[in-house]
Amino acid sequence: MGTAIQAKSIDQVFEACKAAHEAVLDMGVNRILINITIDHRLQGCKGLDEKVESIK
Repeated sequence: MGTAIQAKSIDQVFEACKAAHEAVLDMGVNRILINITIDHRLQGCKGLDEKVESIK
């Protein structure tokens, strides 16, 4: 399972990851495994909206 997020800064990405982590911790779980992949393109980047439309 995975979740894709799009942000204007790397700080926003890490803030979102931290918020998700804390939300799961608040559920009282004993273990959390997080894998983060960052695809940072400087040119020719499609937004998530464009990607969704391309598969419709």
